[in-house]
Amino acid sequence: MGSLKACSAAALTLSCLCSLAGFGQGTNNHPMLELAPLDDQRLWIAEGEPAKSDFPDSGSNAGKDAPSEAALEADSHIDITIKADWVSKYMFRGIDVLDDRGAYQPSVDIGLWDSGLHLVFWASLASSGRYSHGTYVPDGNGNLQLVDSGSPRTDELDEFDYTVYYTKSCLNDCLSTEVGMTYYDIFNQDSEKLDVWEWYGKFTLSKMPLQPHVYFYYDVPKRRANGGEGWMTCLGGSHSCELGAMPLFGSNDPVTLSFSGDVWYNGGGYFPGIDTGWTHAVFGSAMTIPLCHGLTFTPGIYYQISMEDTINKDDELWTQLSLAYSW
Repeated sequence: MGSLKACSAAALTLSCLCSLAGFGQGTNNHPMLELAPLDDQRLWIAEGEPAKSDFPDSGSNAGKDAPSEAALEADSHIDITIKADWVSKYMFRGIDVLDDRGAYQPSVDIGLWDSGLHLVFWASLASSGRYSHGTYVPDGNGNLQLVDSGSPRTDELDEFDYTVYYTKSCLNDCLSTEVGMTYYDIFNQDSEKLDVWEWYGKFTLSKMPLQPHVYFYYDVPKRRANGGEGWMTCLGGSHSCELGAMPLFGSNDPVTLSFSGDVWYNGGGYFPGIDTGWTHAVFGSAMTIPLCHGLTFTPGIYYQISMEDTINKDDELWTQLSLAYSW
């Protein structure tokens, strides 16, 4: 009986203390009283911090740890884009490289940990005329005769390009920049004959109408005595618009239609023996169609107006088909 009275007195005393201190009233000015599990048989009063709960916090960040440096680093990753392109003509800086023949042009672009630094491998492999210097024509006797075209076999102009570039947007994303270096390897030819080093810079006013841009290229042949060291400059612009989604192709992302136009000035770069000046203009349009699983398909059509006979005597029309996958 005496112990029961003692327990009652202790409980009453504790209740009075809680009333005076404001415990258990649910205000923000006073912490809550929290009882430990019964098996601990201890009473804890949290001073200066809110009571903890067995239930997940809803609507607040209480009790959540700040992201660690390791977690932030995990958000940075490698970006990879693989493309498989086919062109009906391989046009390079105004030159019809394969004389009206097409080429397969696969590439891999690797972006390193969101740093802006990229590594690119690009190839061009002729899709016809690979092992022939000419074409077969009837000889009048029911036979086919090989007529030499006077140009090298197209497989002799197969090409591997290796590029390192850095890209960055500045001025509140109003200016997009890219600087890099490319090595052109015509691997079926003597490297001293056709291989070229190229340094370049690209600058685009991203938020202006028609997105005007200027590109600069400086070429140095691996063997300088061959000639072809000098500048090339490209001035142009582009515009794109969204046409809406085409779920039929497996994606709800919008289809994008783009237009572009460029005019080129050659100051003696890459091609020895040409006359310097404004050499050609290229106009084109492409449609990027999102497919399922991160794939995109982009058909395009392009037209070149040739202005310098030492680059190209003919105007050119060609198409491009591109399948890309990014992750």
